Amino acid sequence: MRFYLISTFLLPILLCMAQTENLALGKLVSFEQKPNYPHCMDNGDAYDLTDGKYLQHDGVKMWMQPGSVGWRSYATVSWSIDLGEMLPLGELRYHTGAGLHGARWPLALYVLVSRDGQNFAFAGELIKENYSRLPEYNTGLYNLWLKLSLNVEARYVSFVVKCEGMFHFVDEIELLRG
Repeated sequence: MRFYLISTFLLPILLCMAQTENLALGKLVSFEQKPNYPHCMDNGDAYDLTDGKYLQHDGVKMWMQPGSVGWRSYATVSWSIDLGEMLPLGELRYHTGAGLHGARWPLALYVLVSRDGQNFAFAGELIKENYSRLPEYNTGLYNLWLKLSLNVEARYVSFVVKCEGMFHFVDEIELLRG
């Protein structure tokens, strides 16, 4: 009887923990276009997006933080994460910053998934999904989590960003277990 009461109590907690497990944590990121914004470039760029660290306040210039990744003068940037095995994905969280000084929200941010790293399928578009939450440009500096619900299994997750303006910055990506 005691075991049943404990397991009934712990089951919702365990289920919640499983659903919020960040499958991207500590995974290597492969860049198509090498990050080139000098104020946040460092030797750790390949792991900066999956290290579990992100800016927690608005008004902080993401592009001046060594744990962030940034690009300048690209119309499109893309990169991918290899999760190491096929995993069920339930939600994508993408922490990005923009709002002032030429750092605009992207025109589009496509998410693609693959089993083999060769053939990719469209999984969603983050800007369209979060558009109502994006502040207007030149009203302040914002660091936001863009979110996308997923219901897929994948080993590889790729991102293709259609930039508006000169820059794109991101400091963390989370792929939560589905």
